Amino acid sequence: MSKLETNIVIIGGGLIGMTLALGLAKLGLNICLFDQQSLNQTLDQDYDGRCSTIAYGSKLILDHFGIWTSLEPFAQPIVDIRVSDGHINGKTSSYLHYALQDLDPSSVPALGYVIDNQILRHNLWVLIQQYANISCFSPAKPIIAGREENFVLLDWDQKIKTKLVIAADGKKSSTRDAAGIKIYEYFYSQSAIVTTIEHIYPHHGIAFEHFMPAGPFAVLPLLPKNQKNYSSIVWSDQRIKAEEMMKLNPENFSRAIEQRFPWLGSIKAYGKRWIYPLSFLKAEQYIDHRLVVIGDAAHSIHPIAGQGLNLGLRDIECLVKTIDEALKLGLDYGDINILSHYQKLRRQDVMLLSLMTDGLNKLFSTNNPLIRYARDIGLTLVHHNKPVKKLLMKHAMGLTQRTPVIFY
Repeated sequence: MSKLETNIVIIGGGLIGMTLALGLAKLGLNICLFDQQSLNQTLDQDYDGRCSTIAYGSKLILDHFGIWTSLEPFAQPIVDIRVSDGHINGKTSSYLHYALQDLDPSSVPALGYVIDNQILRHNLWVLIQQYANISCFSPAKPIIAGREENFVLLDWDQKIKTKLVIAADGKKSSTRDAAGIKIYEYFYSQSAIVTTIEHIYPHHGIAFEHFMPAGPFAVLPLLPKNQKNYSSIVWSDQRIKAEEMMKLNPENFSRAIEQRFPWLGSIKAYGKRWIYPLSFLKAEQYIDHRLVVIGDAAHSIHPIAGQGLNLGLRDIECLVKTIDEALKLGLDYGDINILSHYQKLRRQDVMLLSLMTDGLNKLFSTNNPLIRYARDIGLTLVHHNKPVKKLLMKHAMGLTQRTPVIFY
């Protein structure tokens, strides 16, 4: 059997795996990227139907890696975020309004961006093909055969020798599990319905997060097409209820959306619907001997506030910086002492965001009158306190969690 030698092997060719490959390739490293699904499957328009919210800080990361330029024509800027608290009777009692005008629009052009995941995957794939030092294999699933002191051996169609393996193969990561890394996981009683809607009134670049007792209802603005207005919805509801909604015909489903969110006028469900059971996952550790676990393989959070991909992009920024610093100092970037810097830097950000999203979901997914009264007061106070609101805006934009210098 022939042997392939490379600097780094990335297992998982999704959004995180492909972005990481591009970031590492810019350091001059040879990268092998593997995904167990076929490329035709993952690039298909009907693969998952989701859109991603790219925080402004994440846009800066993608810009640094030379990725954003190809994405910008397809990205809808978010200039306004409106958070509202809805009740069973349909009324809205309180709200929190983040507006770009509260910052400096001349230096920060948008709070964030919304882009279709299929467009993201396609553009990342086009960029990857421009790098001679990235080799892609799919469908392919290499298995770690042994982790020696200075290298890792993997079994595939041929033997692979590398200094570092990075697991980016999602929540059900077989690479993480095979390494014996334990996870903490629990499932919410909710599922999220994802689809695209066409609506009468323009969205004006406004993203809505409407909290209902059964779960948050998010409406994300998309670029208009053919002079028509479109948005993506992420409708979190109790699992049984969500499954019932999936069975509705397009007309009744559209009316159900209008009842929960009447502010965009007449709504027409556009195309296929997807449903995803929601869960929380956190790996006990993000590193092991010559192994790093990133993205959903390391942490998966509630989609409330749309921060999942942004958290993974900050993983990438931190890991690329760690490896870059090690290379500049002539150190072994796969050594556990180097990787421990990465883990130390990522733990706080992941923990804070995990607790925040989990806490927000529990706080708002109830109609307890005492809790409802307290959260209404909280939203109102934050809305009228400009310094606090500005700080929360910068946090939501990913501008307070950027990775510092790694080594001192």
